Amino acid sequence: MIDAPQALHDDFLHHCRAVGLTAADYPFNTAGHAIRSLSRHLTAEILRSFSSAAHSAGASHLKGLPRQDDEAATPEAIHPYQVVEFDGHRFDIRLKVVVRDPLGFEHEFEMERVWLPVVAATQLRR
Repeated sequence: MIDAPQALHDDFLHHCRAVGLTAADYPFNTAGHAIRSLSRHLTAEILRSFSSAAHSAGASHLKGLPRQDDEAATPEAIHPYQVVEFDGHRFDIRLKVVVRDPLGFEHEFEMERVWLPVVAATQLRR
């Protein structure tokens, strides 16, 4: 594994020369020798999956993520709400809630963060 970005770019240019590209060919005919294009491509590849992005950011292990072989074991939905997905959305808003007790007194509560849980049925497959 090559650690330094410059070493990776040098290795890329070495492979370009090995396949027969000359100074008149791309990437040798540009000022940066395609370092920005290589960087964009590698960033897109790293960010293609969460696990590769986490590992490139320094994560040593990933907890709780499904493995590739577990995805095939996911049950298919035949009836509505047989298989559901759960998602939560956080809203940072300021709300004032006024509650009236049985004696008629008002109690005010202020909330600065609200969570909206969402349960969605997966698509039926028949």
